[in-house]
Amino acid sequence: MTNIYGNSRRSWIPGMARRAFMGLQMMVILSAGAGWSGAQETPDLEEILARHAQGHGGHAAWKKVKSYKMEGTWEAFSDEAPFTLYRQRPNLYYFEHNVLGAPSTLAYDGSRPWVRSGAYGAPQGRVIAEDAGRNVTEDSAFGCTLLAHQADGAAMKLDGRVPQEGSSYWQVTVTPDDGNTEIWYLDPETGLEFKRVNQTFDVFSGNIETEMETFYLDFRQVGEVHLAFREERHFGTRYHVLQAESVELNPAVDASVFKLPAGATTGDGETGGE
Repeated sequence: MTNIYGNSRRSWIPGMARRAFMGLQMMVILSAGAGWSGAQETPDLEEILARHAQGHGGHAAWKKVKSYKMEGTWEAFSDEAPFTLYRQRPNLYYFEHNVLGAPSTLAYDGSRPWVRSGAYGAPQGRVIAEDAGRNVTEDSAFGCTLLAHQADGAAMKLDGRVPQEGSSYWQVTVTPDDGNTEIWYLDPETGLEFKRVNQTFDVFSGNIETEMETFYLDFRQVGEVHLAFREERHFGTRYHVLQAESVELNPAVDASVFKLPAGATTGDGETGGE
């Protein structure tokens, strides 16, 4: 679910079809409550973020989730391959997949992002440089990324309701402590995220910083919470898709999988592991 890899294929869900796709999932999520209509008073940022939290199942439901496992198909460089993703509180992250036929792992151990992949030139593992690993670090946020920004005290501004993909969404500009501004588009009915725009690095093109658009689709209820089962990311000429097929809440996860592998290199040239 990170930005490091991608390909140039176009999405099989074009702009207008995305909106229709969102409409189908709305009927399920709307059970969380009625949305705002154009005739009602414009909500403030706190109300919109509260609707966003409720759209994901609510804070109380998420407090019960300590970890989750997601499995499905990940597409990049015109290839599809299975993936397994683990998340565990507070911010542990492990994404196992394939890149150009090479088994690959992206992870966050609670303090630093790391990669293990022959396609990335790190078959034994390596800590990712701060900038290039920024999105891995961001993806390690447990639960809802936007709510994690809110909890961390990031500056947020409601920009109003703006057109996107043939419809309109609440636009929220977020500036985390690292200063890397993000723009989020939230559905006015469900409160769920539809799109996020931020900066990322295309490491296969010489660590070029570029704008990335992430679309969140196919929200489904798992237990008491709602998760996007599909993510599409577009940056530069790259395009990749994560399509989940199953999610398990609160599985037993061996904490060692998140740790930098023994023999991996760190930024100071030393080896990692225990």
